[in-house]
Amino acid sequence: MKGRQSTWGLITIVVLAASACVGGPGAGRPVDLRTAARNGDAAAQYLLGLRCELGADGGAADPTEAARWYTAAATAGHAAAQNNLGLLFYRGVGVPQSHDEARHWFEASAAQGCVHGETNLGVLFLLGHGVPRDMAHARELLAAAARRGSVRAQTLLGSIAYEGFGGTVDRDEAGRWYTMAAEQGSVTAQHRLGLMHLRGDGMPADDAAAARWLQAAANQGHASAQHDLALLHAQGRGVPRDVDVARGWLAKAAQQGLPLAQARLATATAAGAGPGADAPAAPTTK
Repeated sequence: MKGRQSTWGLITIVVLAASACVGGPGAGRPVDLRTAARNGDAAAQYLLGLRCELGADGGAADPTEAARWYTAAATAGHAAAQNNLGLLFYRGVGVPQSHDEARHWFEASAAQGCVHGETNLGVLFLLGHGVPRDMAHARELLAAAARRGSVRAQTLLGSIAYEGFGGTVDRDEAGRWYTMAAEQGSVTAQHRLGLMHLRGDGMPADDAAAARWLQAAANQGHASAQHDLALLHAQGRGVPRDVDVARGWLAKAAQQGLPLAQARLATATAAGAGPGADAPAAPTTK
């Protein structure tokens, strides 16, 4: 059962890794952008595709139109457009789904040094989508992107090492990658790093550090981190014991639909006890 949970945890991160390059709003009015795009400006074509994909300026999203403009920009060599077009093919949004086409455009993007394209290509090799599964090459691509600052690649490498996905569990390596990602704001890495500090699992046992990372993730709305932070406040681990603060964080997690938080809050309310009175020595969510 543990292996199944670990695999699902990794798949969740993989989905997060497949995210579009996000560009700025672009110069000038949308009408000027459209004119420039029609005149062959690849940057304008990319930004127009992004607007169509996201439904900017109050308009409805139009993935088919987005694919058309991404294709124009990608064909002209625009790396971010190549990545985003690859994503549309990977998901089958606005174009027929094709992992082969996704691979083609991710490779083109990665070859130009786009860390998003590099990360997404690594995901394809990790999962064997459109390419033979190749863990070594996946790690090579992800590590290259991670070293150049890709938060998603850092988080994914942390999860691969932590879970031992396709290889050996290495919690020390996981801690290094998670720390890089957490410092850049990855909510998944912040939560996992907090639990690692709490358990002394690949990181030094440090309740105060655990509380800081769980707080960072909880502040970003991570329901499991909110639940786990509530238990620390209830138990006075790494933070002053404060049942009211604990109940507040537990309520936030419960409002997001986390079953464990809902059950613990209901039990504490019925018993008139603190929300962590029945808690184990360390939070158990992942």
